Amino acid sequence: NFIIENLSLTPFELVKLPGFEFTVTGISYDHSDLANPQGIVFPSQNYNTEGNLWKGFFFKNLSVKFPAKLQANTTISATNMLFDGKGFSGTISAPNVFGPDKGEMGSRKWPFSMQNLLIRFEANDLKEGKFDGKIRIPISKEDYYLNYMANISYVNELKYQFVIMPAQNVEFPAFIAKANLSPETHIVVEDMGNGFEASFHLFGSITLDTKLGGNLNGYDMSFQGITVQNL
Repeated sequence: NFIIENLSLTPFELVKLPGFEFTVTGISYDHSDLANPQGIVFPSQNYNTEGNLWKGFFFKNLSVKFPAKLQANTTISATNMLFDGKGFSGTISAPNVFGPDKGEMGSRKWPFSMQNLLIRFEANDLKEGKFDGKIRIPISKEDYYLNYMANISYVNELKYQFVIMPAQNVEFPAFIAKANLSPETHIVVEDMGNGFEASFHLFGSITLDTKLGGNLNGYDMSFQGITVQNL
């Protein structure tokens, strides 16, 4: 019966979270029937049914480096994860990961932010993955960002699903117009292997608010399925 404290481990990745590099310090190895490591936190209330008989590794302090294709040079801290006979379990959460001055989506480098990140593993399964933020499409004003939400899932491969939350009165200087986006508006983010490429599919209506040719002031028209990508 023994507990070994303050072990270290070479950086590693999880099979179901490829590209995210974990660096761990302050590892405790529990091989005791009499006690658990001090300060251990289990992933859910009913996870440990063995009490002091539980055995495994407790990771007290971790840093998680993001894949370059999502956002290079971004690292966040995490705590209280473990590895045992069931697999890897733990939660990564961060209220503010990076602002729009740091995020660059795809080869066109669309500015975006990331916040409210939550990634939860239990027994090697990705139970929950999500984040949200703001993203600017090139045809909008430079200081105007659209809100988005994103889910992370794993079914044979890691997938990101982005959902845009349309706003009213989006100004499109390229069209000299204002637009109302409908709920069908969405983002498609494709993993190209070495990076993500984003495209918007716009649905809604446009109001031309500047005279064109002297007779189109305030003219309304609708649009469906306009794709914004290579800008």
